[in-house]
Formats: sequence, structure tokens, C-alpha cells
Amino acid sequence: SNTSSMHPRNFYKDHKPDFGRLADFHSPLKPFLIKKRRARDHGSYTLDFSNPEALRELTRALLEQDYGLKVNIPAGRLVPTVTLRLNYLHWVEDLLADERGTVPRGGSVHGLDIGTGASCVYPLLGSKLNGWRFLATEIDRDSLKYATENVSENKLDSLISVVQVPESVVLVGAITEDEEEYDFCMCNPPFFKDAADLLSQTSPHGHRPLPCTFNTGSRGET
Repeated sequence: SNTSSMHPRNFYKDHKPDFGRLADFHSPLKPFLIKKRRARDHGSYTLDFSNPEALRELTRALLEQDYGLKVNIPAGRLVPTVTLRLNYLHWVEDLLADERGTVPRGGSVHGLDIGTGASCVYPLLGSKLNGWRFLATEIDRDSLKYATENVSENKLDSLISVVQVPESVVLVGAITEDEEEYDFCMCNPPFFKDAADLLSQTSPHGHRPLPCTFNTGSRGET
């Protein structure tokens, strides 16, 4: 990612990954390494960012190496870009910070993540970094299963609750009338109205340029 667009507290703003060393730590990433013609800063290798498998293993490697999070992301589900997810969390921190810029930490902060996805990345990172509690909602059964397993794998069940909600609504069944207040709500929404809109916006004849990375999300996630 372009470091100029990263939040000042984003870890990767000053710590660009060395893919070769990262692959030594996370061996499933090794098949996707591409030798650079010229060895420059940050190692001698790059990745094919149009390969969804490479993106999946990159995300898994970064989350485990830098945050101690073991995450399973199934094929056909959105692969979160760690740098961008950190940006969003730091923006939330800024909104919650007091006049001195102190970010509140611990379980007294309760967030709501709408459409958490299979990775459950926002709650996992938010809980790991700040000890925040989360209610994470999801409409897709398969994504719900993986999200729940990812929370349990990282022993964060005491901080993160993952619940399924009907597709036709956003929060019905997840929040009750006597539920405590939430400090913030976040959502990584679909970026297109439907599949047709997705194709038109990313085609050579659309108004947007072709992406340099692969779209890994399901229809409900794009």
C-alpha cells in the first residue's frame, strides 16, 4: 500500500514487509514469491498481487507475525488488506480519543462490526490492539462459521461475540432493547450495487481503472 495514505500510527507506514523474510516465517507464502530484477530496499522479492492465493497467505502471514493472530480465510471470501483495516481502526481510535489524544483501551469500549466477514478482522485487531469488546454480525453461514472459529482460535471469545442476522435486515436479532450502549459502529459495506455494477465499474470501458489486485470477495462482500 502507498505509505503516504496510511494513518500516522499504522505499523506498516514505517515497517514495509520484507516478503522473503515473511515467507521464512510463514512458509505457505513461499510459492508466491517473485524474484526482483534489482534488489532494493525491503528485500529481494515481491508478490503477484493479482493472485488471490498470494493475497490470502500474505494477510495470514502479516496477522500472525505482527499481531499474533492466526486467521483462516476460506477461498471465495474477502481477503482483508491488513494495512487498510488498521487505518480504519486508527480512525476509530481518533474519534474515541479524549482532548489530549489518549485512546481508551480495555473492555469498557464496546464496538459493533456489521458484516464482519469470514476473517472477523476488525474485531480481532481491535481486541488484540486495544482490548476492546465487539459484537460482530454476519448474514452468511459459512462466513459466520469461519469468523467464530477465528475468534476461538485466538482465545478472544471473552471479548468478541459473533452472531448471525437475517439478510433482509442489519441488526434485528443481534441487539435487544435492554442492550448496553455501543461506543462505535463500523461496517465494510459492499462497494457495488450488484454483480453487473461490479463488472461495469472495473471494465476497461468504465470510469474506474482496472484494479491491480484480485477481487477475492463473494457476491455479498463486493
